[in-house]
Amino acid sequence: MEARRLNYMVIAAATVVVFVEGALYYSPLMFGPLWMRLSGMDPSAGPKVSPWAVVAEIARGFVLTYVVAWLVARLTDANWKSAAGLGLWLWVGFPLMLLSGSVMWQGVSWKIAAIHAGDWLAKLLLIAVIVGAWRERQKRTV
Repeated sequence: MEARRLNYMVIAAATVVVFVEGALYYSPLMFGPLWMRLSGMDPSAGPKVSPWAVVAEIARGFVLTYVVAWLVARLTDANWKSAAGLGLWLWVGFPLMLLSGSVMWQGVSWKIAAIHAGDWLAKLLLIAVIVGAWRERQKRTV
């Protein structure tokens, strides 16, 4: 088995996990009402989500998961710990830097940016750990 081969079932599973994470993260159970209030929306009205937005979010999650899986596959010692480290570095290098720029230059509230940053951290760590754990398991069974 080629060490850098991607497993699309694992990518699909991680995509579903990330979609559910996002739905919970922005739900009334977690940060949804605060995010809506900070964004000038009425939390009591609830978010209006179109079916196309759901499809687009799943597609975004798939692309993100595929890219992280591709990067994890290139780690020389891919396991869940090294993959989690990669996920953390990806978060620092990309979402954290992009969101801090939106705070500095676009006037985005640091509270809104922090909410989004937390979501991105959870997504990147979940994907990396799922893919890394699968790769680690594959190495043990070969």
